[in-house]
Amino acid sequence: MHKITVDPASLNLWRQIEGVTSAERPTRYSLAPARTALVVIDMQNGFCQPQYAGYFAQNVSIVPNINRLARAMREAGGKVVWIQQTFREDEPRFRIPAWRREAFPQFQDRLQTTFERGASAYELHADLDVREGDLRIEKTRWGAMMPNSSELHETLQAAGIDTLIATGCASDGCVESTVREATMLDYKPIFVMDATATDSDESHNATIHTLNHIFLVDLVMTDTLVEQLKASQREMA
Repeated sequence: MHKITVDPASLNLWRQIEGVTSAERPTRYSLAPARTALVVIDMQNGFCQPQYAGYFAQNVSIVPNINRLARAMREAGGKVVWIQQTFREDEPRFRIPAWRREAFPQFQDRLQTTFERGASAYELHADLDVREGDLRIEKTRWGAMMPNSSELHETLQAAGIDTLIATGCASDGCVESTVREATMLDYKPIFVMDATATDSDESHNATIHTLNHIFLVDLVMTDTLVEQLKASQREMA
């Protein structure tokens, strides 16, 4: 997993502004599991196995934490959503624009061939704890929340979800894009710092820094979030 070097005082600045302690508010947002979704982004073989160009070793290191969160989320009564990158040229809403294909034909062809449905790279990593009852949603852009990328937003809206917990890869790419979009769509966004990954500690910490300073994103560790979910479960019992 990545070494997080963002100044702890910076991460705690919002508490100083709000006049609360970490004991009083361990996270920015209280969790109501029935209105919360754990969204796992792009944890596919194409990003988690070394024979593919999208592979980063750190991606595989976060699998245990993602599984812990998925288990805690199910036990608390929340939803688990697995996002997979692919291309859906048969549906006008999701088609890649012609200009991108013309500007980057080799790149686009490589992506579409690698992540087409049924390809090994498209499949979720075998060590992920995917269960019957979890949701599976495909996306065609970097962020998953936009209407021309996937049905994630409308699916969460229909389920009454207002809190999105983001995990997966890459921290500074598809995960950060999805979190930014969720913020603009008025979700309570949570970014799990040790259940997200990218190519380097520097890039990962840059994302944390940006989300902390510019967006109202909750930046938490897996242990804290699991305990929050367990506490929410106890309160409901």
